[in-house]
Amino acid sequence: MTLLKINNLKVYYYTRRGIVKAVDNVSLAMNKGEMVGLVGESGSGKSTLGLSIIRVLPPQAKIISGSVIFNGTDLLKLSEREMRKIRGKEISMVFQDPLTSLDPLQKIGDQIVETILEHEPNISKQEAYNMAKKALQEVGIPPDRIGNYPHQLSGGQRQRVMIALAMVLKPKLIIADEPTTALDVIVQDRIMELLSALKKEYGMSILFITHDLALAAERSDKIAVMYAGHLYEYGSSTDVVNKPLHPYTEGLIESIPDVFMRKEIKEIPGQPPDLTKPPSGCRFHPRCPYRMPKCSREEPPILQVNGRLVKCWLYS
Repeated sequence: MTLLKINNLKVYYYTRRGIVKAVDNVSLAMNKGEMVGLVGESGSGKSTLGLSIIRVLPPQAKIISGSVIFNGTDLLKLSEREMRKIRGKEISMVFQDPLTSLDPLQKIGDQIVETILEHEPNISKQEAYNMAKKALQEVGIPPDRIGNYPHQLSGGQRQRVMIALAMVLKPKLIIADEPTTALDVIVQDRIMELLSALKKEYGMSILFITHDLALAAERSDKIAVMYAGHLYEYGSSTDVVNKPLHPYTEGLIESIPDVFMRKEIKEIPGQPPDLTKPPSGCRFHPRCPYRMPKCSREEPPILQVNGRLVKCWLYS
């Protein structure tokens, strides 16, 4: 059953340099209980898409058009007061940097309790503290650390606190924005194990935003590939990795090192475009090894090929 459906979403940043088309006509659907890996290079619009869902964009950003249907409700039509009831309870977000996302002057337990009481006013403070302890225990933080401040925890522990904060009220959807950034590979794996376990135990849906295609492929049910504000491919992880349709997806896969296979690591030539002046036609065409004259003139449509969505003239 579909939990989240994004239709033709456009999000632009109004800057001194011009209008940055960070998310440009993106459509995406997620089912209940599945993890979708949203991948792409830095600046592709992944985080902006995640922030748009819960409407916490910075002041210079504006949602131009489109809809975000969550559990049958268009979130973009709700008032800010109505959205506050959904954030934290129905949809939670794990932000990139827990050290800046957590309040440095407030104990971690108090921050979790504050979230609980905001959405469950009939619960006593003691009950909220018990819920906070249980949430910390579920993510591998000893309950006796509930009185610690963020700076007293390691990077991996702070990220676990962020996950506890996000899942304490058992939301239907967690948006995890680069939750493993700056963590070593062992802690990274534990964080992903934790997210997978929460998904399985509570039936939560997870939008996992990352630049690491290999990590997304390992844990996600589906993979969505973004480039320069456009969604270029979307399908099951197995299909996308084993037989990529879009040249950009193919380039991402060829750039992944493999310690078990002797293969040549290839880079994608060129640089991502300036989104204040994006290329005409397909935005990937200046870097594409299969480009045709048509690619620079006309933007390709989104097509359905073998049960996947792909935005490329090769399949028209």
